[in-house]
Amino acid sequence: MAIRYPDSSLEEVAAGRIRRLRRVLAGLAGLVALVVGISFVLSWDSSEGSPGNLTEPLYEWPGPLPSFTDVTGAWGLNGWRNTAETEASGGMAIGDLNGDGRDDLVVAGGQVAVFLAVDGGFSLADLPPTDGAVSVDLADVDADGLLDLLVGRESDEDLILWGETLLSDQQQRAVFKGGAPTTGLISVDLDEDGLLDIVRLGYGGGRAAADVIWRQVATRVFEEIELPNSRRRSLAAGVADFDGSGSLDLWVTRDVGWKTGGDSLYVGSRSDPLLWEDRATDFGTAVEIDGMGVALADFTGDQQIDVYLSDLGDNELLRREGPFLEPAAANYAKDAERGIGRIRAIGADEGQISSSWGSGVADLNLDGVLDLVVVNGGFPSQKVDNKVPGTTVAISDAPALFLGLPEEPGRWADVWPDLGLEWAGAGRGLVLGDLDGDLDTDIVISTRDNGLVVLRNDTEGPSLLVEVETSCDSTGLFVNLFASAGPLQVPVAAPTFLGRHSRQFILGTGGESVSLPSGDRSRGPARYSFAGKTRERLVLTCRDVGRDLLR
Repeated sequence: MAIRYPDSSLEEVAAGRIRRLRRVLAGLAGLVALVVGISFVLSWDSSEGSPGNLTEPLYEWPGPLPSFTDVTGAWGLNGWRNTAETEASGGMAIGDLNGDGRDDLVVAGGQVAVFLAVDGGFSLADLPPTDGAVSVDLADVDADGLLDLLVGRESDEDLILWGETLLSDQQQRAVFKGGAPTTGLISVDLDEDGLLDIVRLGYGGGRAAADVIWRQVATRVFEEIELPNSRRRSLAAGVADFDGSGSLDLWVTRDVGWKTGGDSLYVGSRSDPLLWEDRATDFGTAVEIDGMGVALADFTGDQQIDVYLSDLGDNELLRREGPFLEPAAANYAKDAERGIGRIRAIGADEGQISSSWGSGVADLNLDGVLDLVVVNGGFPSQKVDNKVPGTTVAISDAPALFLGLPEEPGRWADVWPDLGLEWAGAGRGLVLGDLDGDLDTDIVISTRDNGLVVLRNDTEGPSLLVEVETSCDSTGLFVNLFASAGPLQVPVAAPTFLGRHSRQFILGTGGESVSLPSGDRSRGPARYSFAGKTRERLVLTCRDVGRDLLR
């Protein structure tokens, strides 16, 4: 799915004029090179990719359905529209921006819209312009106790809007070199020095913007580290300790990987924070797909963190095959038998396929089993490269709500067709979180052509909401819970396509006890225990959580 972007930035720079002049004056050698380049592009565009396993839903849901209500208008969120030029836009994030104890919603689609929580819904804040906004993140980057807003843009400049002036007309901003467009800004302390760094994912179109780490070397002072990959077209990333080294790694998924090369697995050096390698080929993770989103979770119930990649034509579940990555080994296996390979729109024939974007893990029906939400949508305003010959991409395409089957661990059934919810729009972004404070997971979806869709979760039952303090670096964090069914790893504040889910995870307890171990060790003694009879909330301190996974 090659998204076509203009080759020039929104703001012309002198360096660009000089480069073009040099190309014009290059003479005969330049003309020859141009002809060769054109020939290469033509041959490149004519290639085709495999759709993978075009599996239909494999399982049916046997029990009571969760209850959702579309409250977009009732909560005052029906006025937003995506005005960005970029098809890959509509990023969102959830967090408490004004310190009133209620989570607010940030949306990027041309401009940044901040919706502040008020009684009965949300109110749009009045902000200075942020032209060309497509992606967002929320984090306390400068450690002053306030959430800062990171904004990825279509132009050559990205922004950090500092928290103390974020909601005023005198915003203090930091400007960074952008990815034209920047499809991801992910805040995370990669070098473990106590300062949050920023990962910038660049799409770049014809200009091939690199993936970059903005390393924070002092408060609000950053240095640039370019990550070693020339394929670009990055759209989303998952953050975890994939190789078992004790440090965080970056799995970056890419658009049109079936033409330009597969995903990257960036692994950092423990001795040199400036040194990073792309080990995807070594570890067998350079999958060649139209990668739009990454979701990490133990999908198969074997206490290993698997990888779910949303795609055009064939979403991939990659099952982890061992506790540690080994070079030249089959570390991940494609698993098409789980029921979460959303391929085509509901009721569509084989001539039409889905394009999937944002995804996220939650316990939607409060049964203590992990579920998966996947957003789908096509391209209302332009044509795209389609790797599946003879098919079209569905434009208005309902999301998939995959519920984990309680009696068949590692199997899912899509219940969206049974929920009685209407859908119209080309989906893009997704955030999951408790927007109304009733301790269950609500769903917010951005579309390219039909605004926001906000689904309030009205499912009944006891639950436990686990979140981490704002001051904690929660990227790449999995909270290890012990429930009656055994150990369970749940992601908190996970990055999503163009944005970030909330800093919470809500697990249904079913009336059974739940306990959490202390410290970084996943098998340590329980520090917190809950009877599971009611809806309860637990805020973890930075000392309560770590990134060690069950292995």
